[in-house]
Amino acid sequence: MERSALQYVLWTNPTCEEAVCKTLSALGFETFFPRIFERNVVNPLFPRYAFITNQANEWHDVFHTRGLCKVLGYPGPPAALPVGFVAALRAQCDIDGVMRTHVSVARSAQVGDYCRVTAGPFKGFEGLAQRAASQRITLLLSLFGSHRQPVHVDLSAVEVI
Repeated sequence: MERSALQYVLWTNPTCEEAVCKTLSALGFETFFPRIFERNVVNPLFPRYAFITNQANEWHDVFHTRGLCKVLGYPGPPAALPVGFVAALRAQCDIDGVMRTHVSVARSAQVGDYCRVTAGPFKGFEGLAQRAASQRITLLLSLFGSHRQPVHVDLSAVEVI
């Protein structure tokens, strides 16, 4: 993939994801803030995280955006995401960036199990089960380089490996 199409992760202040994306979009950057519809409420898919495509590789305006903590990888060069990561997330979302899909296959995992996600936007990712509830499990996934992010997944969308 050419340099101009690389995508990066923005880490924002709490509840500032949408404001950061709107500000950067107004400056001409392509941004993406994925959300998920659960229990009749729309919440961030990754609280405090959003994505940016920086075609010109210019960071000054990005770094000085109100509500932004940092671009992952900084200090030093920002760390680009794996090719296709954001496209896979977008494919799971509607036009407003809201994911409304749910899986319905039963599979049980326990805290401490090493699991693979079998459906949804994190399909193929692996991580350690950290917490479990009746229908959901929290996995620690390495999504953004070495930074491990807790991600809530339906129990039906994981398999123990």
